[in-house]
Amino acid sequence: MLGPPPTDEDAQALIAYLASLRPAPNPRRYADMRRTDAEARGEQIFSGPKGGCATCHTAPHSTDGEVHDLGMGGSNDTYIGFNTPTLTGVFRKVLLLHDGSASSLSELLKGVHAPERVAGSQLTDSELADLIAYLKTL
Repeated sequence: MLGPPPTDEDAQALIAYLASLRPAPNPRRYADMRRTDAEARGEQIFSGPKGGCATCHTAPHSTDGEVHDLGMGGSNDTYIGFNTPTLTGVFRKVLLLHDGSASSLSELLKGVHAPERVAGSQLTDSELADLIAYLKTL
């Protein structure tokens, strides 16, 4: 970002390199493994109106690929809004949200991204645990 602009050749090489990267394997997701009951219930909450998650975090990459103006930008910001992040690999994230202000899925889902704020429905503790179990499979 501070060096000279990349050449077309540099950009193509970077694109090829990024395309070759593979995500870290998820220990909670195996091709031959059935989802637990909690994960299956969590998927229903995620996909349905109660959680409202799939409104922005759509398949197959768990993001809508859009930029949303959340009203949190400053006058000196180069970009207006935030990209909806993918939830792929969220099981290994240490800090969440655009600014790292949530340190766990539980904290995130009880704060600014609480289902009652996103979709208008409060989750029980059991439903929240199911949703988190499902998110950890992504």
